[in-house]
Amino acid sequence: MVNGEKMTSLVPKAIAGDEDAFRKAVKIDRSLLSYHPYFVDRFQSAQANGEAEFLRRLSHNNSTPGLIGKISYPGLYVVFAMLESLGWLDEISHSEILDICDKAGLDRWQNRIEDVNYVTKRLAGYRRYQRTGGVSMH
Repeated sequence: MVNGEKMTSLVPKAIAGDEDAFRKAVKIDRSLLSYHPYFVDRFQSAQANGEAEFLRRLSHNNSTPGLIGKISYPGLYVVFAMLESLGWLDEISHSEILDICDKAGLDRWQNRIEDVNYVTKRLAGYRRYQRTGGVSMH
């Protein structure tokens, strides 16, 4: 949710040479620079070759917070993210999502999911949040 894009798409894009995807992936997981062979090699190459602009952008990207603003419904968004990572978020009904939230112990009032219509509204908000990378448009 940090960038509105999954790591499973950022890493292959970075390996294909997309520097923006490289920076986004490292912002999500800095350990890539220490453990992923491509990321380690690319970072070391940039340092050895004096790629100042690449290193400056990478440094700036990592010095800013991952999220700008507060997530309104963190528990609910975790449920949505888990369902999405399993490939189920778009496959199950909103009624089933509400049942999962109940079984997970999420407070309906606190997460503003009193009924199925509210689940639909919260899911739309989650999708907007993904598209904007968590940046408030207000």
